[in-house]
Amino acid sequence: QIDFYNTACRGLVGSVLEGFNATIFAYGQTGCGKTWTMQGVLDVPELRGVIPNAFDHIFEHISQNQGTKFLTRGCYLEI
Repeated sequence: QIDFYNTACRGLVGSVLEGFNATIFAYGQTGCGKTWTMQGVLDVPELRGVIPNAFDHIFEHISQNQGTKFLTRGCYLEI
């Protein structure tokens, strides 16, 4: 899971931290692993999905920039 995040998503989240907008969108047939990819297993760090890895990335960046104000918003929709 972390390899996928680092390859496909870390750059997008990094762009968000620089002020750009981004969307990470999982699309596919029923049962192909969209929810697994986005959520993973929260209790096992190696198996956490895109969402928890992105949150860690964002809030780690915030914690390292104490002198800057941040406004964070997130949206999650599963149909």
